[in-house]
Amino acid sequence: MEIKIYRYAYYKSRVIVSQPIAVDEGKIHDWLSTSMDKEKKDLILVPEFKNKTEMQRYIAGINTVLRPIVAINGVAGPIGFHYSDEGYPEDIGLLKVNTTTFGEIEIQAKYFDPRIDDYPESNKKLRDLLKGNDIDHFIAFMTYDEVLNWKYQDKPEEKVPEYISLDAEWWCFEGTELNLSRNLLPNAKAYSKDKELNFDTYNLKICVNNIDFSKEMEFSQLESVYSFFEKLGIGWQICDNMVSKPHIEESFCELYVPFPFDFENHFIDFVNAIDKTINCGDIYIALGSFDVNALKYGEYNQPKDHNDFLPLYCQEKDQLYTIDYEIEGELAYLFKKHFADRLE
Repeated sequence: MEIKIYRYAYYKSRVIVSQPIAVDEGKIHDWLSTSMDKEKKDLILVPEFKNKTEMQRYIAGINTVLRPIVAINGVAGPIGFHYSDEGYPEDIGLLKVNTTTFGEIEIQAKYFDPRIDDYPESNKKLRDLLKGNDIDHFIAFMTYDEVLNWKYQDKPEEKVPEYISLDAEWWCFEGTELNLSRNLLPNAKAYSKDKELNFDTYNLKICVNNIDFSKEMEFSQLESVYSFFEKLGIGWQICDNMVSKPHIEESFCELYVPFPFDFENHFIDFVNAIDKTINCGDIYIALGSFDVNALKYGEYNQPKDHNDFLPLYCQEKDQLYTIDYEIEGELAYLFKKHFADRLE
């Protein structure tokens, strides 16, 4: 049995789409086997699927264990498959997985926030088994080594430049891409319908210091921040820049987030998400226009065009973030308005 998947992206505010990429049971088996630099070993016994929907459900379910449906970093998906009309991931349900280590286990195929939710033991077993053997998330394994032939969705005959910087990426199963019109960002409830989103310009920048790049941490330090944006339906649109310079003991992460609606409506929840970051240092927030096509990855990008800037400080672990009382600006005003009890 064979299904097809497509990669999608925004390039200069237009949707581009890749050629169809075929996926069958053999490729799923290869995905769920040990990496090439180790002795080949089956980790999961892939079942015989009754139909294409069952195959799609199996892929999406296991992928939630390796990586949430809404991407923390990279290519989100499968968009249009078990997503709500507002762009939120839905519960796929229980899924039986036959492992060679634990036998058959039943996982809950849904996105879990490890900072908030009670993570199921069976999901943890499967996650540790797959990640312990360097199994990558589905779209990475299937397409990262592919030469993608991009076409404009609205004008397939128009040539897409060979070397391009993509604003946001996602992937779909064939047959679900027709749902994109109701799942894309402008239709999310959080967005103001009278504002048009320009995907070349990101309105919010967050810079977080003291990021641990060890495999064990793997984005968990910022899980609460990513989850906040995911619940607004825009987590998969985040553009991030991870910077690690061990020789000068410097590590940080820049997050660029499209935020074309009233920030004040979400400011309290946003700061609460910042408070839940793990062992991070100072955090800097800026509102403005940031051209993600001009970012220098692996380096700090000094904001050149921003209309507000707010540094948040945390003196010790497990303390809430605060600001300098004398700092001014719209972001500072919102912080003083809602968190007057923790000003320095």
